[in-house]
Amino acid sequence: MGEKIEIKKEDNKEKSLEQKKTCHYMRVSTKEQSTKHSLDAQREALIKYDKENNLVCVKEYVDTTSGLNMDREELLNLLDDSKKNIFDIVTVTERDRLSRNPDHMAILRWELKKKNIDIVATEQNMDGKSDFEVFIDKILSLLSWWEVKQFQIRAKRGRVKAEKKGIRCNRPPLIEKYPDKYYHIIGLKDFLSLRAIGVIVNMSPSSVKYVIDNQM
Repeated sequence: MGEKIEIKKEDNKEKSLEQKKTCHYMRVSTKEQSTKHSLDAQREALIKYDKENNLVCVKEYVDTTSGLNMDREELLNLLDDSKKNIFDIVTVTERDRLSRNPDHMAILRWELKKKNIDIVATEQNMDGKSDFEVFIDKILSLLSWWEVKQFQIRAKRGRVKAEKKGIRCNRPPLIEKYPDKYYHIIGLKDFLSLRAIGVIVNMSPSSVKYVIDNQM
């Protein structure tokens, strides 16, 4: 008979309590430096939350600027890193640390959600899993789907109209050149800068501009 292998309960317990990886995003404007929103206050709250919820912070992002603009160095770095599967959660003290612009916040939520990354606001008891937050995610998903469908319909009409006039393109249309990015770029162009869109779709600002300037 083979030797009996004893499974330690402690090992199973360790696996069940495997830590999720989080990143901290902190932001202050100049006026907030000495308030409850100071960087020290935010960092202390986020570290406390990590300890209480068995999270390990793998990276910290800090911006010192207004929350009305998406062109923030560290926020764009966070979005870029979100493609690398290095964290499961973005932790902030309050949602407005990420953005004070509702359109930008919706875009951030959606872009992170597509990568299975949750946003947790520690001081607002929001972890992305409440019924209301799930409802908002569903609405954003439907709006994204509807927008793509409308672009597809308009593009098809444009091609049919051109063919009836005997017009042929010497190069493939942009929708074929960038099949997984074209509609994404067009959907974001009215809300974000070329730089921010470029970070999201992995393209240079000049390439993003080319797609926008030559949209169908």
